[in-house]
Amino acid sequence: MLQRTHAVQVEPVFREFCARFASPSDVLRAGRRVVDGTFRRLGLLWRADQFWKLQTALVRDHGGEVPRSYHELCMLPGVGEYVSTAVLVFGFGERLTVLDSNVLRILGRYFGIEFPDHARRSGRVRRWANLLAPADPEACRRYNWALIDLGALVCTSQVPRHDACPIRDGCLFASGIPQSSE
Repeated sequence: MLQRTHAVQVEPVFREFCARFASPSDVLRAGRRVVDGTFRRLGLLWRADQFWKLQTALVRDHGGEVPRSYHELCMLPGVGEYVSTAVLVFGFGERLTVLDSNVLRILGRYFGIEFPDHARRSGRVRRWANLLAPADPEACRRYNWALIDLGALVCTSQVPRHDACPIRDGCLFASGIPQSSE
């Protein structure tokens, strides 16, 4: 529901949806028109089709349960690397870093590394970023939420707000040290 939509718009729809449906089977029993109506409220109806396919695959191939394997998650309709990692971190408490261009920008600036945008898909970069995540599941969730929020609100691509940054003291970018290429 968050694809190309702000969280403030999604939150009430998401809460209503979760209150109504406890499982993918419940969604399928309610029918496609209910799903279409929910996603129509958010715009971009194509998400309804993808969501319906996802619910169908979860019931058909996984007994209505969300798989705990990165590979199996990536095989689901509409689920890629980013969503798979987010599910494993936020849903199952795995020690990983949810790596998108914003998070990669923060890590690169902090450590003085200039990453090309495609680096977030690099296995080597993902393994490095995962080593930075806290081992404790709850701390890892908080760490990832903090990075996501920091990238959206403070360490923006155009005008980073160093004065508001909670990690500026250790940040090589904020200190003016040039970045090296990855």
